[in-house]
Amino acid sequence: MATLQAQNLFLSSSSSSPSGHRRVRASLHLPANLRTNGVSLPKLNLGGLSLRQDDTATSFTQPPRPTTASEDEHLVSKIHAILDAVVDRAEMHAIIGAQRNDWNHLFTNSINAISLTASLMAGISSIPVGEAAPHVLAFKLSSVILFTAATGMMLITSKIQPSQLAEEQRNATRLWEQLGRSIETTLALRAPTQRDIDEAMEKVLALDKAYPLPLLPGMLEKFPEIVEPTRWWPKIQPKPSPLEGRNAAVTGEVKRTPIDPKELLRDGGFVVPDANSFGHTFRDYNAESEWQKTVEDKYDLYSKSKVRIDVEKVKPYYLSVNEKGVSLPKLNLGGLSLRQDDTATSFTQPPRPTTASEDEHLVSKIHAILDAVADRAEMHAIIGAQRNDWNHLFTNSINAISLTASLMAGISSIPVGEAAPHMLAFKLSSVILFTAATGMMLITSKIQPSQLAEEQRNATRLWEQLGRSIETTLALRAPTQRDVDEAMEKVLALDKAYPLPLLPGMLEKFPEIVEPTRWWPKIQPKQSPQAGGNGWSHELEGEMRGILRVLKAKDEQQYTTLGKLLLNMNKTLAISGPLLAGLAAISSGLIGSPALGPMPAFLGVIGGVLATAVHTLEHGGQVGMVFELFRNCAGYYRRLQEEIASNLGETDVQKRENGELFEMKVALQLGRSLSDLKGLASYASPLCEDEDIKEFAGKLF
Repeated sequence: MATLQAQNLFLSSSSSSPSGHRRVRASLHLPANLRTNGVSLPKLNLGGLSLRQDDTATSFTQPPRPTTASEDEHLVSKIHAILDAVVDRAEMHAIIGAQRNDWNHLFTNSINAISLTASLMAGISSIPVGEAAPHVLAFKLSSVILFTAATGMMLITSKIQPSQLAEEQRNATRLWEQLGRSIETTLALRAPTQRDIDEAMEKVLALDKAYPLPLLPGMLEKFPEIVEPTRWWPKIQPKPSPLEGRNAAVTGEVKRTPIDPKELLRDGGFVVPDANSFGHTFRDYNAESEWQKTVEDKYDLYSKSKVRIDVEKVKPYYLSVNEKGVSLPKLNLGGLSLRQDDTATSFTQPPRPTTASEDEHLVSKIHAILDAVADRAEMHAIIGAQRNDWNHLFTNSINAISLTASLMAGISSIPVGEAAPHMLAFKLSSVILFTAATGMMLITSKIQPSQLAEEQRNATRLWEQLGRSIETTLALRAPTQRDVDEAMEKVLALDKAYPLPLLPGMLEKFPEIVEPTRWWPKIQPKQSPQAGGNGWSHELEGEMRGILRVLKAKDEQQYTTLGKLLLNMNKTLAISGPLLAGLAAISSGLIGSPALGPMPAFLGVIGGVLATAVHTLEHGGQVGMVFELFRNCAGYYRRLQEEIASNLGETDVQKRENGELFEMKVALQLGRSLSDLKGLASYASPLCEDEDIKEFAGKLF
């Protein structure tokens, strides 16, 4: 058998110690021609055994500390679930902040325009121009209507303070993103612990309480009796220093005793304090520890064996000889087996853990889906910005046009003589403006720009949520064919729920039946089997059944009912606005007709004013957006119901999602703590009627 020395390399061994153990002393011998031409020796990874740069011996490096894989994976899954909920909260607050900022802009512009126009009309109505002045009554009533509308909107804005609402949500978005970054930093630096998960849950609940999502009831008090700093954090616990933890792991428990400065002797001695000026303890290198014993055992393991390599078996895999020198690729200890005798070691080819071609194919597929998902999110964000601009521009333009047309119609009816050239000009101008306003009102009533914008904002959030779930899968494990199929199903379901086209293809804005929005395919339980009951128990199943019943009876029903009320209100406003503007256009064209008298001027001015007030309430108040918001909230709870029912419907607990992880996800989606969820278990009893359920499962909305 040829040895490495006979070729280019030789690993020699010395005799063992008298105790019968053999100690290895590896050396490297190279011919002179190879030394002059140069030798390339990549890093050898032998699980702690590394070759030194000289030709004499080997040195031992510290092996990695072992971890419990199952516990780490479970904790990592939990912290990722919290991270997904945190990022989703940040996007929710960003969406709510955009809605309330739009209210501030639209209401402010509309109130200003309406108030100024009402003041002008009130002034014109007081000008004495004769006994038979048809414009006087029209302007007088119009100013009353406009001032009343402005008063109502001012009361609303003074109560809710839209600018303050928007600022709350902007700050909440920042804090949620800050929490998400801190969790990501923890994952990047080290494996998460149970304490990290508990602290993250406490911070989530504290932020939910500090910055609630609902408007009425539940919003923060805008005029508190006592002004106090905003609190968005839980009770702060001191974090142990990483240096202290490392010292404790080496030397055992760290005990600090105060040192009297007088004990520091100057004449020949010095008392070492327990801690330095930064509060960190000093390591006792002479103390016995478990880690020191582990290192010594590892050293003995490698030093009690003798190493020789069969070149004929090594060469096809790892040895490449050319004219310039020898190139040794990275060796892995998994392929090097140490023999107990003095003859030689046998080399076996390292096992292939996975089928690389199949894995690469699945990874390529899942990355292609991820790219498409990210692109969809950007598309919907762009479309949402476009349609939000429509709402702002159309609302401001229609209000300005309608109020100006009303003024022109009224002025054209003022009797100032037989030959008044302004009469015809004002009359035709008011007709043109009212006609234009009627057309734009018909368009906005049909497409509902505020509702379109809300659809795209929610679609953007859901596409980004899907992208994060795919990224989490890639971070935790290798993707499977089931992951690819589920991702494709979710993509198709989202494309169907939130179409990009406007006409044709947009969602029905006035459906006959109000149902929760559905953006997910049929839910299959995520299998995460573990030993035992997979985290499930009879108590947990009862808890989930209670939550399921409350969600059906209260939460989903509430938002469906509110959605029906908003839909009926929006229908009335969508019909009334264009109808009043059209009536004003027709009446303005008949101003000056002797047979009709002052009625055309009266209807023209009043009709234009009422059309403006109705349009402001519908689109300035974003009634369509609120309806879509309620429908999405109902869909949010419907999806949660299906997730719970899907897991409870699976009789084999090993095929369900892990019970502890699933319970935490449900708590995060409901905005409750884990202890709060247990209080809902009583509603699972058949003795409890739906009328007896007084509380809602969700505290998030």
